[in-house]
Amino acid sequence: MSRRPGRTCTPRPAAAVAALAACVLLGACAALGGTSGSTSGSTSGSTSGATNGGASAAAAIVKGRLQHDLGDVPEGHRITWPATPEVPRYFYGGALTGEPNFRRDEPARGALQRLGRWIAGLDDAPEAPLVLQRPAAVVGDDRGRLYVSDAGRQAVFVFDAAAGELQLWDGAANGLRFVSPSGLAVQVDEGAPHGGAGGLRSGAPGAPGANGTGGAIGTRGAVGSHSASGARGASGAGGVPGARLFVADAELRAVFVLDAQGRPLGRLGEGLLQRPTGVARDAASGRLFVADTAAHDIKVFDAAGHHVRTLGRRGESAGEFNFPTHLALRDGRLYVTDTLNNRVQVLDVDPALEHASTTLGRPLRSFGRRGLFVGNLVRPKGVAVDGEGNVYIVESFYDSVLVFSAEGEFLLPITGSGALSSSPGGEHKAASTGPPRGASTSTSTGTSSSASSSASSGASSGPSAGAFYLPAGLWIDGHNRVHVADMFNGRIVLLHFLGGG
Repeated sequence: MSRRPGRTCTPRPAAAVAALAACVLLGACAALGGTSGSTSGSTSGSTSGATNGGASAAAAIVKGRLQHDLGDVPEGHRITWPATPEVPRYFYGGALTGEPNFRRDEPARGALQRLGRWIAGLDDAPEAPLVLQRPAAVVGDDRGRLYVSDAGRQAVFVFDAAAGELQLWDGAANGLRFVSPSGLAVQVDEGAPHGGAGGLRSGAPGAPGANGTGGAIGTRGAVGSHSASGARGASGAGGVPGARLFVADAELRAVFVLDAQGRPLGRLGEGLLQRPTGVARDAASGRLFVADTAAHDIKVFDAAGHHVRTLGRRGESAGEFNFPTHLALRDGRLYVTDTLNNRVQVLDVDPALEHASTTLGRPLRSFGRRGLFVGNLVRPKGVAVDGEGNVYIVESFYDSVLVFSAEGEFLLPITGSGALSSSPGGEHKAASTGPPRGASTSTSTGTSSSASSSASSGASSGPSAGAFYLPAGLWIDGHNRVHVADMFNGRIVLLHFLGGG
């Protein structure tokens, strides 16, 4: 019988015989006092491997069919942006919070089975579900996996729709756990089949077209595994392409590399990075770009993990930064959230410029400006680009996602922090009070109501489906589906882009 990961079958001391009978009633039981046969480790355990030959370094594994939760959206309705009567461009596709999204097809337990579980001590204290706490960033790969860094849980959640698994990876290196994981980037396996479940495609955060693999990793001072003496040596990959996940940990001051099973391979930037946050990877060249927030610059590492260049310095001019955080890479352009300069800068990092140090990182344009109007940036965070060239920027202070054209024209906000009211100059000012709006729920009959009113009539007690609370990271897959790390609501929100200008 399959059980929750880490659940132990512990008999009551005065009822050993009854416990044995209970095990018979249950149909199967692990050794008394031992762990269940599905995994080793618990939701709070270390990175010990699963029992299937140590193939996974997951601290916890949950199985089931992955489904997005539509929350308080009434049946037959959907939340769209912009609000009616405007032509809808986006609709709400649900949210991921963790274990509650994995449905188990288990038959109802009979009375004898329930009695057996009670005698065996399995129903005394139900385990808390494995859920997101403070998701910071999100990225997907070509196998349909979705990776979410969680600063509150100090781990990376892996939503694997194809395998029907939720995994928790908390090991940054051998004997070292993540402290403050933030930015994520993926390297796909060349031998892997593309277009996995869910249609997700790999790349740096926000870069659905940045697919591919890099060269060898693992040289002294770069990415590699620790030898017995503590020196860094070859990672064991031997330059063979394979799936990799790059995780920036702001507190550990390094970018850590994990394989497709979550096993640590090494790190880069140790002793160089001051506070790494955002990461983006160029599949064509294998270069990794790291936003070093405390150093106010972008550090560039080659495919072997060597630091080869630093872009920018502290300042307010074009190409200068003031606490850069999130990154996205698409078509040779690096999008940098220049947070305290209240803008997103676009740099030219085309691989053809790799040996032209005077032009690599040349600023091309910027999006947004400081202000109090919708479309202005107060606390920008995540950034991403869709297949039509539209640029998405998380405006965390006003709990919204802002959409710009490729030329920098502000198009619309998704949700927002308050009702929108007209103001002089043709802009819209965010009201300081009121529930989040800007979305509408529509039915097949054409009637509509606000997201807030649908929330009041729904049965869900969780956060409203059409609102964010201090969102952070952002990623767009190859089908232009927008994934938002809704940090303080503890979820990943899915938005479907309907297309159109």
